[in-house]
Amino acid sequence: MSDNKRNFHLIYGAALFLMGIALLFQIPKKIPQIMQIEYFASNPGFAYFCSYLISVLLIGGGLKKIYDNYQDRDKTNSKGSR
Repeated sequence: MSDNKRNFHLIYGAALFLMGIALLFQIPKKIPQIMQIEYFASNPGFAYFCSYLISVLLIGGGLKKIYDNYQDRDKTNSKGSR
């Protein structure tokens, strides 16, 4: 993989991770606003579950992308040093 593509994937992974962290801190502030919608007012647990699930998936996806980027970089470096 080219260096530009690696850098893009690293930045993209970091952005996913940071958005997941930011969402974790915003959930307690935004759920009361979501509860004002009639559809979600009857079951706040569902809204909390979905919000935290999205946050965890963003964090996990970002970490996986960053990890895969470093694994690929290590494989490329080990092949080039032979």
